[in-house]
Amino acid sequence: MGPAEVLATHWLRSDEVVELREHAPGEESPRAITLATTAPIERRVAADTLLAAAVGACDGELSLGQIADALASVLEVDADAVAEALVADARELAWLGMLAPVDR
Repeated sequence: MGPAEVLATHWLRSDEVVELREHAPGEESPRAITLATTAPIERRVAADTLLAAAVGACDGELSLGQIADALASVLEVDADAVAEALVADARELAWLGMLAPVDR
């Protein structure tokens, strides 16, 4: 799947995926974010705020490109850089079974 096709795809997060955050008491932001799944086998992926937000939005309603554009706007970062990062991340998470393309 090429980058344009990955961005045009509507992705669905597996029900088995959970987000783990490591905080010290009183800290504003987490020191670490991990996406984890136990099915079919346990897997963990280190995530940043961008990836965690994108995976949280993968409910099949929006394409990854739409999610990337929205996050770039909210985070006030370059949209092309966000799209490039999320394409690579989506491919990895799909391979791990954490995301699946929605048939439309």
